[in-house]
Amino acid sequence: MAAHRDIADPHATGSRTFRPGGGGGGPLGLIRIWVLRVALLAGAVLISCAQGVLAQQGEAGRAVRKIVADHILWLAELGDPKFLDAAGIDSGLIPQEKMEDPRRADLSGRDLVNLRYPGVVLRAAELSGVKLSGAQLAGANFSHAIMGGALLSSANLQDAQMRQVLLSKADLRDANLAGADLRGANLSGADLRGANLAGAGMAGANLSGADLRDATLNGADLQGADLTQAVLANAGLELADLRGAQLIDANLDGAGLKLTNLEGAQLFGAVLDNAFLYDTNLSGADLTGASLRGINLFANKLHGTRLDDVDMTGVVFEPNEAYLAALAKNLDSLARSKNLGLMTFYLDARPLRELRRALTREGYKRQVLEITYALRRGLRQKVSNEGSLPERLVSLMQYFFLELPIEYGASPYRPFGIICLLVVVFGFVYMVPLLRPSERFGQIWKVTPQGRFFSSNDRIREEVLRAGNLRGLLMAFWFSFLAAFNIGGKIFNMDDLFIHCQREEYHLRGTRWVRSIAGVQALISIYLLVLTLLVFLEKVAF
Repeated sequence: MAAHRDIADPHATGSRTFRPGGGGGGPLGLIRIWVLRVALLAGAVLISCAQGVLAQQGEAGRAVRKIVADHILWLAELGDPKFLDAAGIDSGLIPQEKMEDPRRADLSGRDLVNLRYPGVVLRAAELSGVKLSGAQLAGANFSHAIMGGALLSSANLQDAQMRQVLLSKADLRDANLAGADLRGANLSGADLRGANLAGAGMAGANLSGADLRDATLNGADLQGADLTQAVLANAGLELADLRGAQLIDANLDGAGLKLTNLEGAQLFGAVLDNAFLYDTNLSGADLTGASLRGINLFANKLHGTRLDDVDMTGVVFEPNEAYLAALAKNLDSLARSKNLGLMTFYLDARPLRELRRALTREGYKRQVLEITYALRRGLRQKVSNEGSLPERLVSLMQYFFLELPIEYGASPYRPFGIICLLVVVFGFVYMVPLLRPSERFGQIWKVTPQGRFFSSNDRIREEVLRAGNLRGLLMAFWFSFLAAFNIGGKIFNMDDLFIHCQREEYHLRGTRWVRSIAGVQALISIYLLVLTLLVFLEKVAF
């Protein structure tokens, strides 16, 4: 038989070579055919798996509906108002034999992920540990159900009835609970990060230890709710009603509290750092020991607010006249706050001035000095940012001569700390002439009288000090200490008091630049001591 030959029609328009058994295009065509076969096979497998999942979900859905139907019959038998009312069932009143009825729904630990059952009625059901992530349960009724440890992340529970439901340690991350009725519910330790609880009714609910970071609670009713040690960082609480709520040791860092009603709330030790407060009602609230770092007190109601031991660091103090007058009536509590001197203002310094006058009238000396520091520091910063060059130079001098060393009188003991610090710093400087004494750059001399008692007739022995050992190096710090208190004249000099504490009679004297540095150190010490003395004697006002 003749070998296969390529057959072509030379007269055909657009003709192409035909190769018998070539698969319509050679190796490339074969590859395409096999790729198509594999894709078809994979699609068939996926369709089969999807059908299996749908069938399984369908079976699970039918089983759930059968359980729910039996549960509704069980509920119908509890038609006595003693057990069933418009608000739901109080499981604590149901007899034990009724609770053990097999018709009562028990879906504990069941995997019902992505279940679609809007409006399902499972009041007083047993649902501990049930997996309902992504489920569509809008309008469902779970009142008095037991759902501890349930997985409800990303579930849709909008407008659900969940009064007195037990959801302790449940996972409700990113769940939609907008408009849900959670009055009296137990959500202690629940994970509600990113959950939507806008407009939810949560009066009297237990949310102690719950994690509500980034949750939306705008317009929620949380009257009397227990939020002890709850985490509400960056949560939205605008227009929320938290009257009488327990927020002891709660974390509200960065929370939005615009128009929030916190009247009478208990906020002992709560953290409200950088929270956004505007027209927030804090009347009668107890903020003892709370942290208000970085918040703005503009236009907030503070009638009778308790502020004992509150950390006021970075608080922008610019309340309007009405709220400032109310705050002035609560001056005793405000005076017991911490870090008043670290408050500030953005635009208007008058509220701080008015507060200082009120504190002065009531005789709060320390607080007056702290408010003075806050006021002067704020004005200096404003001049530094907006003032002319001469004003900025004056501002810089105020910073180095009044603010840094003594905080305009608010830190009267700081100069002593600065003097001690300079003794150490200059001590290291004085080690240089002890290690490498030089007539050109300076030396430290030890001057010792030769008589038994020091007098003007005694012979003087002078020697250059050299640091040959540790004791010699320590002499640098002793010289620095004496230089700091080299204050006075020939009749009286403060360093003479310390020289008499030595085991032997001698003086330390510096030459050249060592002497100059010691003089500068003494001048700084004199300035700091005089500044402190004037503040204590109240002879200077800032």
